[in-house]
Amino acid sequence: MSQKLLAALTDISYNTLQSRITKDRLPDAKDSVKIAQILDVSVEHLVTGVKNTINRDNDNIKERAENVRKRNYWTKYGEQARNVLNALLDKYAETGIENIEDMKVLTVEPLKDLGTPSEIVNIFGGKQNYLAALKELEDEIYKAA
Repeated sequence: MSQKLLAALTDISYNTLQSRITKDRLPDAKDSVKIAQILDVSVEHLVTGVKNTINRDNDNIKERAENVRKRNYWTKYGEQARNVLNALLDKYAETGIENIEDMKVLTVEPLKDLGTPSEIVNIFGGKQNYLAALKELEDEIYKAA
């Protein structure tokens, strides 16, 4: 997720958010809670970088994924690209947003069944188009229902 999108979703100014990230300063408690909720992680994970799956709101993640499926935004893509986006959405519902942003996600189930990372990226016409489609998927995940 881009810093600009995160700033917009949390009502924290982009400059403030960027300053805290680049200067390794923690946001105040209220902003930390907002950021953690948007990123579907615990505040502990946000602060320490250690994933705490006990506090994770899996129902919220699954609900977001289902909302994307209901909107069926990906009709503009070909069948193979839709399969990749659907698999990425499944992965998001299973493990959260941070994992689908990593290119390594293309090497694990269910994505590895769709081809090699290079083949998957080429389905979208190259890495830039794949990343653009991924960003669009993330935007759809965090779009208000």
